[in-house]
Amino acid sequence: MEWSYVRSDDGFQNIMWGIIIPLLVNGVMAFALNFTNFVTTKKTSALTVTVSGNVKHIVTIILSMIIFDYQITMLNALVRSSL
Repeated sequence: MEWSYVRSDDGFQNIMWGIIIPLLVNGVMAFALNFTNFVTTKKTSALTVTVSGNVKHIVTIILSMIIFDYQITMLNALVRSSL
């Protein structure tokens, strides 16, 4: 990218919108995640949220093993279970 383009008003505006839009989207998604977690905890209990989070981790590991065709050895299982 040329320095003169960056220093011009058009270049600066394009770069700023390229930064502002992803930050806004990230902020909205983080707010939605926290709000959903709060409402779920309020409607159920903290134990339910913890158990569902652990189930999500297990499903994520199993799906990644299937998708990426990864074999877990006994050593990997022992190290993973200690975390």
